[in-house]
Amino acid sequence: MKTFTRSVLPILLLLDLAYSAEALFAADAFDPQGGEHIAVYRPSNGTFYVRNRATGAIKTQQWGIVGDIPVPADYDGDGTTDFAVFRPSEGTSWVIKSSNGEGHFWYWGQAGDVPVPGNYGASSDELAIWRPSNGTWYTYNINSQRSAQRQWGENGDKPLVGSYTTGGSFLLFPVQAYTVWRPSNKTFYINEVYGSKKPTRVFGVPSDQPIAADFNGDRVTDIAVWRPSNGTWYVVHSDFRTSPAGGKQINQQWGQAGDVPVARDFDSDGKADHAIWRPSNGMWHIIRSSNGTVESQQWGQVGDIPVSYHVASRVVVPR
Repeated sequence: MKTFTRSVLPILLLLDLAYSAEALFAADAFDPQGGEHIAVYRPSNGTFYVRNRATGAIKTQQWGIVGDIPVPADYDGDGTTDFAVFRPSEGTSWVIKSSNGEGHFWYWGQAGDVPVPGNYGASSDELAIWRPSNGTWYTYNINSQRSAQRQWGENGDKPLVGSYTTGGSFLLFPVQAYTVWRPSNKTFYINEVYGSKKPTRVFGVPSDQPIAADFNGDRVTDIAVWRPSNGTWYVVHSDFRTSPAGGKQINQQWGQAGDVPVARDFDSDGKADHAIWRPSNGMWHIIRSSNGTVESQQWGQVGDIPVSYHVASRVVVPR
């Protein structure tokens, strides 16, 4: 049985196609609450490859076609990260593989949009895109069927998925802020989903890669960049928002030109770890924030894309 729901919005077309599919993975497929897994997505065959770092257990899931972009997140709010891809070739297709084995297609966006899924004020991650042509964010919650949009940014900016807002202090889950980094003037622009704060911070150089992660464990995303030219991470802890002089800055050399930075809480201590994936040999190199030890594992090959869920997917209880 296939069900179709279609509604026409001012700019975006939404189409939900659901169908039954075999549930190939257990609930821990994408490790939503811990850091045991490393994963890559292979564009050449549309397959996710997931490896348990502790046990060596391997899981694979074919879900996508050549050219798709992996966008795993907890879209259905069940605490498990879902297999998902965004299809730029069609410009409008989101493809979701939920944890219960049911597949969905949502047409949300258009050619040229940038996928930025995250928690924008709900108890689950949402379909979201950022449109460079007009600097507008468009979000859709598959559970409540609510949509929203906000103009924030301009062509040439790099959108970031992070909980830069302090909403996590009074909500049961962290909330995204609409955030972009502008290479032309090296500035982070943050627009809270809730509240009226719109802090900015000049940080980095135009050739840097902006990073969205919580390195000090306060549940608020830190201002951070990774510099390919010297493999160095530059991080300003999130308390910069309450101190005019800025928060504590930490620099960590980890990686080299050609590496892909993958900031994630691999050791489950509540803090993102400095980690890189090296395309030339498929090696993951991780510095555990809990004890400073280094872990290296081979997983992936040339052409793969390292996969990581975003910290915004995690449900937390306020202190």
